[in-house]
Amino acid sequence: MLVNSAIELYTMLLAWRLYDGFWSILSGTGLGALPFVVVIISTLLDLQEKEGVGSKQMIRVVEVRLYTMLFVFFIAVTPFIDLHTENTQYIETSCPANDSSAATTKVKSFGDSGTTLDTEDGRFLAMMGGDNIPRAPLWWYVFSRLNLAVANSLKFELPCRADIVTVSANLASANITDPNLRSEAAHFNNQCWLPASNKFLAAQLTDAEIPPSQQPIAENVSWFGSKYFLNTAGYYDTFRTDVGLKSFPYSELHGDNVVSDGADGLGWPTCKRWWEDSTDGLRNRLLADIKNGFMKDKMDSWDEVSQTFFGSLTDAADQLLKTAITAPASTSPVSKLPIANSQIDGSWTSAEGWINGAAGAGVLYEGAFALLEAQALKAGAPVIQAIVLMMFVVVLPLLMFLSLYDVGTLVTLTVVQFSVVFWSFLFALALWLNNFLLSALFGDHWLDILNTGDQPMEMIVTMWIVKFTYIVLPLIFSALLGIAGRNLGLSIESQVTGMMHGVGGGAKSGVGKVYGASKKIINKGVKKY
Repeated sequence: MLVNSAIELYTMLLAWRLYDGFWSILSGTGLGALPFVVVIISTLLDLQEKEGVGSKQMIRVVEVRLYTMLFVFFIAVTPFIDLHTENTQYIETSCPANDSSAATTKVKSFGDSGTTLDTEDGRFLAMMGGDNIPRAPLWWYVFSRLNLAVANSLKFELPCRADIVTVSANLASANITDPNLRSEAAHFNNQCWLPASNKFLAAQLTDAEIPPSQQPIAENVSWFGSKYFLNTAGYYDTFRTDVGLKSFPYSELHGDNVVSDGADGLGWPTCKRWWEDSTDGLRNRLLADIKNGFMKDKMDSWDEVSQTFFGSLTDAADQLLKTAITAPASTSPVSKLPIANSQIDGSWTSAEGWINGAAGAGVLYEGAFALLEAQALKAGAPVIQAIVLMMFVVVLPLLMFLSLYDVGTLVTLTVVQFSVVFWSFLFALALWLNNFLLSALFGDHWLDILNTGDQPMEMIVTMWIVKFTYIVLPLIFSALLGIAGRNLGLSIESQVTGMMHGVGGGAKSGVGKVYGASKKIINKGVKKY
């Protein structure tokens, strides 16, 4: 059996197990035969009220109705196709993190889906009853595969795009895990970046006075690792820490003797050395903490995306570091540092400072939250789909029982099932559209949503579009297909009813013709004699 997602490997097996149990109750108690009795009695009562309908006609009408019910009963209600766990699979479709046009597919099976769900396979099988294999009716087994084939075929037709939604969401919740390193980063902010920012703002330089290589300057000076502060005399090369650092050894060669005699062995580096030293530099230690901590399992996708959007590995690393430092994260005390602000006094002690800082943090929070919300929709949508399909399967015996094994209802439910299975394509379309809009609106600066909070209106509009495609569009699609399926079911049911009337009319016409022919023969005989 093929399914849509990893969680459906479990929910669909459970659903068909419950279907089998539900049907066992109906058939074991004899209730499963009740619709036949109801149909026979109601059909006979209806025909009795009509004039000119003989017993033979009544029998033939009942036969046609019973034939359709038996077809539905044996093909679409009675489960007899075994669903083995080792044959339950789903096709995982994924695009490379870069903009390659070729999608990759992997067949995942029960217990080997590559997710944490695999840890529950033993307990799940024990809960299912071990050797108690779920079964499904032939109709639903065949149409489940057909419906899934259609949805997957359309998913494969979608062009691949870099999944910047997932990467951005991962970065939005990235943080520095080492508390000592967080504390040192906050100290670097106070001792280096804020004084350098104040000096730069006080200088009021024009664009002509700033080298082209340092443009755009507003983005350049908006974070710790500013190339302008690092490479321009009078900034990071002159500022230094005001307390000794355990992370740096004492070095007279680097001028530590100017501020300390080195008795405690602590280092007093300049901000430039503090940031970019190849051995003890804060930049390398922050990157190592991010890559080996929160981003450990996500670096492959980041490396591929960075090759597409950034010119060099250094630029990519700076973007990763900038995002992890400035993106809102509740566990990081340096995550809401006042970046790109206009506080000349370099502190948050003034009312204006608090207002500017709070506003900036709010915009950053909204951008990060929007990306996390998009990622939550992406992750949660298949789970909702799996639950809906599971409940659909569980109540199928009851629906067919209450419909008196009606062929029209069977067709309607088949269309409804197709509409829900088709959601997987709509979800894939929503993800593609989200990536497309982020790339089209923000280009290579899509991480600015996290770093600076630029273009919040575009982000809000994008989020509303994504919500519509993830939530509203599937509901509209299922509603429209449900109406179409109901009309199709009613059409088929009317054809069956027409067949029953045709049989009755044909029988009546045949009896009339025989009676007429017999009457003519008798009349001729009377005249002859």
